[in-house]
Amino acid sequence: MISIRAFQPDDTEKLRSIAERSFPMPDFTNPLYFYTLVIENDGKVIGAGSVKLTAEAILILDENQSLRVRVEILKELMLSLMFQCQKLGLIDVHAFLTGDTEIGRVLKKHYGFDTHTGEVLVLNLGGT
Repeated sequence: MISIRAFQPDDTEKLRSIAERSFPMPDFTNPLYFYTLVIENDGKVIGAGSVKLTAEAILILDENQSLRVRVEILKELMLSLMFQCQKLGLIDVHAFLTGDTEIGRVLKKHYGFDTHTGEVLVLNLGGT
């Protein structure tokens, strides 16, 4: 019988063995994961779902400006945005790119953003 219950720290290893097949196991004990549920089937852990606070970077840059100018603006914005996110204890920042692929390359190369499914970029600020 399938049941849903609140996450308990001793669920971590059971979930890790499931998660390792597809992505790194998140740290559900981090308070940014503020709502986590575990799914069991006949008492066996078969999955989990969680809601985590995260940040979304919104960068508005005039594409009529040279790449050099856009990169300089981006540098100033990123320093402030990253500082504020870390100060708040956030562990990642997401950026959804729609047009300026050059800026996407800069975000990856100089700020550590990673490409995820569908060109979603995630910046890890020291957490998992």
